[in-house]
Amino acid sequence: MRVLVTGANGYLGGELMARLGALGFDAVGASRRAAPGLELCDLLDEAQTRALIARTAPDRILHAAAYVPQTLAEYADPETAARSLRMIELLLEASAEARTPLLYVSSMTVYGPQSEVLRREEDAGSPESPYGAGKWAGERLIRASGRDALAARIPGLFGGGRTGGLVGNTLRALQAGEAPSLPDRPLIWAAMDVRDAAQGIAEMMGLSFSGFVPVNFAYPGVYSIRRFVELASSVMGRPFAYDQAQPDFEFDLSRARSFGIATDRSLGEALERIGRELA
Repeated sequence: MRVLVTGANGYLGGELMARLGALGFDAVGASRRAAPGLELCDLLDEAQTRALIARTAPDRILHAAAYVPQTLAEYADPETAARSLRMIELLLEASAEARTPLLYVSSMTVYGPQSEVLRREEDAGSPESPYGAGKWAGERLIRASGRDALAARIPGLFGGGRTGGLVGNTLRALQAGEAPSLPDRPLIWAAMDVRDAAQGIAEMMGLSFSGFVPVNFAYPGVYSIRRFVELASSVMGRPFAYDQAQPDFEFDLSRARSFGIATDRSLGEALERIGRELA
């Protein structure tokens, strides 16, 4: 099976290319930045996008390209979300004749504020940020197209060489015996090592599916920033008190389990791996 991976030169995309190859897929990567072995394509350019689909003739498309916020402020930028949505529109148009099945890398940010901790796929909607609204709009656009598609709803990513972000900054601060910089207001939060996320998404490419099917993919268990700080303190052997109240969040992983792709790893195990890499 030939899989076209958009954003193949990115943080998640590079991991996806490696894992798809290991699973026996013919992975063809595309990037808007020139890179060895990758197709060059600006997915905001209609002609380039059509040419990419024509010359690669994929059996499936794994759409991992997006304008990903690097700061909390960027999550509130509606223009960034609009550019990401336009890429989906052009991909759907370019592959309309073949009706190529698609896997869209979505996000936990499609889940808005709710009183329930456990989030089922059916609970999505009313996202809080423009970034989440963009991801939700992308899902609805793909659903409306009538295309066979999966939407992989994943948490925030860490590891795989990334040293910043809440996870990396907290672990490095604790390692140095310093107080980490942590949010001073309540935030819904969850995270996953990019390598584990890529493995699960790559395995999804081998699934049989019809219609539009969203799938939660994450570590099992309840997340919160407070719980993370407790785990990080334990992993680094550096007790640290963090008193800011933070909401709990949990993915309902029933659908991933039914597909046979749920991971047995935990956030604690992933943090231990990062801790060993920092040592």
